[in-house]
This record gives sequence, C-alpha cells and structure tokens, in this order.
Amino acid sequence: MKITEEFSHKQFVQDVGKGESSGGKRPELLELVPDSKYIIGVGVGRSKTNVLMMNLAGEVFIREIMETGGTAVPEVWISRLIQVIENVIRESGLSRKQILGMGIGMPGILDEKSGKVLFSPDFKWENVDMLTPIRERFKMDITIENANRALAMGEYYFGAGVDSRNFLVVNLGHGIGSAIMREGSFTGEVQEAAERLAISSWRKTGQNVTAATLAVWRLSRREMLSPEMPRSLYWKAMQRK
Repeated sequence: MKITEEFSHKQFVQDVGKGESSGGKRPELLELVPDSKYIIGVGVGRSKTNVLMMNLAGEVFIREIMETGGTAVPEVWISRLIQVIENVIRESGLSRKQILGMGIGMPGILDEKSGKVLFSPDFKWENVDMLTPIRERFKMDITIENANRALAMGEYYFGAGVDSRNFLVVNLGHGIGSAIMREGSFTGEVQEAAERLAISSWRKTGQNVTAATLAVWRLSRREMLSPEMPRSLYWKAMQRK
C-alpha cells in the first residue's frame, strides 16, 4: 500500500482535484485534513515554557505558559511540565487517539534517541533523562529536538527559509544558539560542532554575540563551499521569552 493510500484510509488526507499534466496522466492533488489529528508542542525557554495543542495545519487552539523558574531541579521541573501538558490535553477535550504525538524543543546538547539532555547552559543541566518520565506518563510518540534545530525547521517549512535549502539560524536569547540547514537537512558533524561552539562561546564570553556568530559562519562556509551560500544565508535572531 502506498503511503498516500494509507493516509487516505486513515483520513489524514483528502483529494482536492487534479494537477496539471506534464505529458502523462494528470496527478491527483491531496491535502492534509487539518482536524484529523492533533499534535502537542512544547517550546522550552529559559524563563518561560510554552505548551500548545495544534492541528495538522499548524493552527494553535490551546496554549498554556509555564514559568520555567531558571535553573530548577530537573525532577521538579519535569513534574511541573507533565502537569501543564495534562492541563492542555484536558482543556482540549480530545481523546488520546486523536493526538498524533508530541514534539519538544529543548535548548542544549541532546541525545535525541535516549531523550537525555547532555548539557543545557540555560538550565545548567547535565545528563538529565528528560523524556523517560514524560513517555511513561503519556504513552504516545514523543520527539525531543534541539530548540535551535526546531526553530530552523519551523522557518524552513513555514517561515523565512521556505525558498532556501541552505541557511544558518542564529538564535539570540538567554544564550547563543545556532543551526545550519544544508540542502534541506541538518548537517552532521558541522551541525554538532556549531551547537557546541555556540555554547562554548556563551560560556566564555557571556553575551558576545559577534564572536559566536562569526565563528559559526566560518564553520558553515567550510562545510558548504557553495558560491550561492552568501545569498541563501539566513540569520534568524529571536529573543526567547
């Protein structure tokens, strides 16, 4: 079964007509059914954490903000987050079957497979198992991603990066973060190095934005080696609240 047929069977997508022919049979056009499923989004910030419920069109209809409390004890902070997520689910009136999953954007260096926060300068956390208690409580698909990569993905699919496959995001908030998108995906070693380099600059210089930004720029130039890179470069400065 094709993936589109599976999505149609589950009523995730619907037909919206026929596209233009390029010489053969006219292709069928599909679009997501916005309210067929819902997704929980968690955006972790140094001072505030946003928990929201949205449909497949990205339309947010419930949002709750939790005061992060700076460098809280990890177990206490995670317990508070679980309570806020429960509040959002309860307020939505949705059943668990209607919720496709949850995505968490967390600042710092992460092990996405294990769900551990290896180091977060915003929270001064090291080797904190963040996902296990959340997965045990909600029993759904949950993904954790570095907050800067999550920001870059948002810009790539919905924002200023829609028309570019190569760009650099620099996130200026409590600390300095970065993400490099190359040919529509995150580069491996250079991306990890960029994150570590930005965090290292934050540790050494506090808010020395220029030093960290230039260092990440040089790193991205070495990796991409593209004459079009300066035109496709995108610096995104967003103040986390």
